[in-house]
Amino acid sequence: MSSFSSEAVEEKILKRGDILFKEGEKPKRIYLIAYGKIIGITKSTNRLLPLFVAEQNSIVGEEALTDKTWSYSAVAMSDCKLVPIETKDINDFLKSTPDWVQKIIFGLSERMTSIQQLISEQKISAHELSGGQELSAEDMSFLQATLK
Repeated sequence: MSSFSSEAVEEKILKRGDILFKEGEKPKRIYLIAYGKIIGITKSTNRLLPLFVAEQNSIVGEEALTDKTWSYSAVAMSDCKLVPIETKDINDFLKSTPDWVQKIIFGLSERMTSIQQLISEQKISAHELSGGQELSAEDMSFLQATLK
């Protein structure tokens, strides 16, 4: 059995509106989404800017591999079950892989962080990134209240 399976770690259960992590905090883990919906959102000049929506079988928190602070907040948009994977465990596992695998993983993580920062700086919304799939006004109000 893999040490990364859901049986090997304590699952994290979130309710709609729970904050998984906040922008500016130091990451310690990556999360696999067993079920539910998480939105990545950043504050940009007095407004919230949705960056992405992650659902079942996706990951959230890839920035944990970069040794930087979170560039966005992650909020549960529905009830969620997450499988946290400690950064230390990932790094320990990667030490057993060829050097080129580590370079690919860390390079992709850095690139994702850079893209998220660029999206935030350019104020490109998730609506524009997702081909027009918008968050409702109710969801935006909900997020503003949650991230006060």
